[in-house]
Amino acid sequence: MPQLMTFSERSFYLLRFIAGSPLPPEWDWRRRLLHQAIARLGLSVRTEEAVSHISRVMETPGDNDLMFLRHPLADIMHRFRTLIPATLCEHIRLFLCNPEEYKLQGGTENHKLMNAVSGYLTARLWRDWEHSAAVLEHCRLYLDGYFARVVRYGQGEFDSSTYSVLYLNTLATLHDFAGEPLMKRKAGMMLEWYLLNTAGEWLNGHFAGAQSRDYGSTYGPEHPGGGQIAAWLYLGGSVPGLNGGEPHYSAINALSSYRFPEELCRLAADRSEPFLHLESHDLTEAAAPTHDGNETRPAGSPSGLLQGYGYISRTGVRKTTYMHRHYALGSMMDGQEGDIIWSGQMRRWSLKWDSPNPHSVMFVTHPFPDFSPERDPYRAKWQGSSPYEQVLQHNRTLLAVYRIPRGKTYKFGPREPFPSDRDPYLEGFISGTAVLHKIERSGWVFAHGGTVLFGLYFVKPYEWVYDVPRTPDHMIHGRIRSCGLHNGLVVETAAAQSPIDDADAQRAELEAYAGKIIAAARIETAGMTEENGQSPFLAYCTLEGDRLSIQYDGERMINGNLLHESEWPLIGSPFLHSEVGSGTLAVDLGGWKRRYDYLNWTVE
Repeated sequence: MPQLMTFSERSFYLLRFIAGSPLPPEWDWRRRLLHQAIARLGLSVRTEEAVSHISRVMETPGDNDLMFLRHPLADIMHRFRTLIPATLCEHIRLFLCNPEEYKLQGGTENHKLMNAVSGYLTARLWRDWEHSAAVLEHCRLYLDGYFARVVRYGQGEFDSSTYSVLYLNTLATLHDFAGEPLMKRKAGMMLEWYLLNTAGEWLNGHFAGAQSRDYGSTYGPEHPGGGQIAAWLYLGGSVPGLNGGEPHYSAINALSSYRFPEELCRLAADRSEPFLHLESHDLTEAAAPTHDGNETRPAGSPSGLLQGYGYISRTGVRKTTYMHRHYALGSMMDGQEGDIIWSGQMRRWSLKWDSPNPHSVMFVTHPFPDFSPERDPYRAKWQGSSPYEQVLQHNRTLLAVYRIPRGKTYKFGPREPFPSDRDPYLEGFISGTAVLHKIERSGWVFAHGGTVLFGLYFVKPYEWVYDVPRTPDHMIHGRIRSCGLHNGLVVETAAAQSPIDDADAQRAELEAYAGKIIAAARIETAGMTEENGQSPFLAYCTLEGDRLSIQYDGERMINGNLLHESEWPLIGSPFLHSEVGSGTLAVDLGGWKRRYDYLNWTVE
C-alpha cells in the first residue's frame, strides 16, 4: 500500500474502513456501533443504518463504563443532531442529562475526562436543563484543573498505545463544540501537548518508549492499539493494520476541524540523527489531591514542592527513550519497591525497531498480572511489569535488577491476592518473525532484526521455552527464561549497517557485533543470591566506555555521577523543552520555533 502522506488522505482512508466494517463483536458492540455511526454520518453513507444502530444502543445501553457511550453520543448530538429523529434525540437527552454521572469521582483519567467533556457539552446544549449551570461549572473546573496539572506535571495514564486515543478524540469533540473561544483554544493547545509528547517517540508506526497501559505488548504497527491509530492519523508513517484493532475511536478525530500543524509533523519524521527524548509524568504539587486518594511521597524535588500523583507511582515517573531512525530503546524509573501503584498493564522498558516483519519488539519482564492469575492469562498476553524490577538506561544501553520476595502480596495490587514468587523467573519475548538471525555466546543472546542489532545478557543462566514445537517452515516466538528471585540483565543495542536483503552480510555483521561486546564487556554483580541479605547490584561498561551501575532500592550511577531524578524535564529533546511545573513548552525545529504558554493559553 502506498504511503498516505496527508492528513486528509489518512482521514478518508480511516473513515471508509470504519464505515465499511462488519458488525462488531458481541463483547464491544455498543461502543463500536456508535463510532461507526459517526463515520457513516460523516461520510453520508448508510445513514439510515447508522441511525438505527444509535437507536439500538439506546434501547439497551447497559450499566457499565457508560462514559464510553456518553462521549460519542454528546458528539453525535452536536455534530449530527439534524439527522437524528426527534424521538431518538429525546431519548439521548434523557440519557445524557443525568447529574449523578458528572460528579467525576473515581475511575481512570480517561473516564473522568470523557465524563467532564460530556457533562460540559450536555450542559451547553440543553440550557433549560435544571442542572445545566451547576454541571457546566463543575465540569469546567475539573477540565481547567486537569489541564493545568498535565501540562505542568505530566499524565498519570501516560503514553498508552491504547487509551491515548480517548484523550485525543474527547478533546477533538471539545475543540469543535466548546462554544466558548477560550475553551476551544484550550482544547486545541491540549491536543498539541499530547501530540508533541507522542511525536518525540514516534517510530514510523511504533508507539515507542515506556507506557502506563499497554495491551499489545508484542505487536507493532501490524496490530496497533487505538492510540497508535490516532497517532498515525496525525503524525503519519507506515499504514497500520486496522483489522482486529480499535480504529473506530479515531472517527471523531478524522472528522474534526482540528488540524495538527504540518510543521510539527516533522518532529515525528526527523530522525536524521539519534537523540534522547526525556519525559516526566505522574507528578503533582505537594499539597494537591492525588489520584483517588492514593498515598504518595515527595518525588525527588530538592525543594519538596512535588509529590507523586499516585496513578502509576507514589513518586512519579521519569522516562528515557533513545530514538534512532530505525529503532528505539525506552524505559522509565518509577521509584523504589513499594512505590508502584499499578503495574498489571505497565510496560517499563522495551526495544522496538522498524521492520517489514511483524512483532518487531523485544522486552523482558517478571510476569505480573492485573487480576488474579485464575482469570487473567497474563503470561500468554505478555502484559504487566513487576513492581520488583528497577532499571537504568544510558543512551542505547539498559540495565535492570530484580529482587522478587518470597510469598509477598504486593501492597497496591494486583486487584486480587497474588504471591510475588508464583513466577520465580524473568521471561523475555524474542520475536520469531522480526528477529532474522540469532547467536548465543558467553552467556549473551545476540540478534539481528534487519535494522537493529541487540545483545541480551542475564546474570543468572537462561533457557528457551517455546509454546509449540518449532518446524523449519513455522517460526514461532521464543520465551527466554532466567530463573532466580535475585537477578539482573544487560541490553546493548546498535543500528544495523548491512543490506536489508543480504543474509550473509547480516550474519557477518552480527558475529562482529557479538565479538566486540564479548571482548569489551565488564560486568560486576553483587547480592544476586537472596541468602546474603544484600540488594542486587549490577555494573556494566558499555562499548563506548561508559560505566553504568544500579543497586536495587539504591543508587543509579553513570560514570561515577549519581542520577538525580529531580533534574528530569517534563519534556526534553533537541526539539522540545518544558521544565516540570513551568506550564510552558518550547518547540525548536531549527529556524522554526513555537512557544506554548499554558498559564495564559497563548501560542507564539
